Amino acid sequence: MVNFFSLSSCSDGNSFVLYTKPEELILIDAGISFKRTKKLLESKSLSIENVKSIVITHFHKDHYFGLGTILKRIPTINLYFNDNYTSHFTDYPFKRHFTFENTFQVLDFNFFPFQIDHDMLNSGFIITYNDSKIGFLSDMGKFDAKLSSFLKDVKLLAIESNHSKEGLHNSKYSDDLKERILSEKGHLSNDDTAKVIEKVYNSNIKYILLHHLSKRTNSLQFVQKEVVSRFSFPETKFVISPYDSPSETITL
Repeated sequence: MVNFFSLSSCSDGNSFVLYTKPEELILIDAGISFKRTKKLLESKSLSIENVKSIVITHFHKDHYFGLGTILKRIPTINLYFNDNYTSHFTDYPFKRHFTFENTFQVLDFNFFPFQIDHDMLNSGFIITYNDSKIGFLSDMGKFDAKLSSFLKDVKLLAIESNHSKEGLHNSKYSDDLKERILSEKGHLSNDDTAKVIEKVYNSNIKYILLHHLSKRTNSLQFVQKEVVSRFSFPETKFVISPYDSPSETITL
């Protein structure tokens, strides 16, 4: 069985956990500290010492903040990131580079990476283990139509629902920051995320994990109102990631 959950997911730090065996954990992003990663894994009865691989989507701080310390404390972890970031972690001996739309293997999983629109080069993934398939999308200013074909067979869609347009409008963010977030290289609003779900949904999708909620411009209540309540999928469960604590574990 495949297990997946968000360890922490918000604009302050993002990390996700993927595994078939608790002795072989994969992190997608490492945006929180070693100490907090350890504590939150332990809250799920998992050990940070069992992290075998880390896959980085992109090098914004909220996606790699804890990485350096984790690699120092556990220096045998295999680290995967896009080939365009070859200047990062040059001295680390167990780094692996991938290129877009070329599958690579991490433990028992096949990762198919694809580019998504953001203001830094950024990767989404289709993650496959036997007949279980996960679509992982984060930090995306717009949804490229070609991604629909990648997502057609996923059982779990993990997608950001970053901000409420109402919450962003009423926030204390500068006009420049608001413009960046709303741009096609920024982040999906709740409304944007709902439109993506409308485009890609099919009955194969058993779970939709909504993550990367902004503490300052979004809330569980906004996401429930602006995304979840718009749909009635009897075969599909919505899971909303908390800001600073693990989500429920999704098992496929």
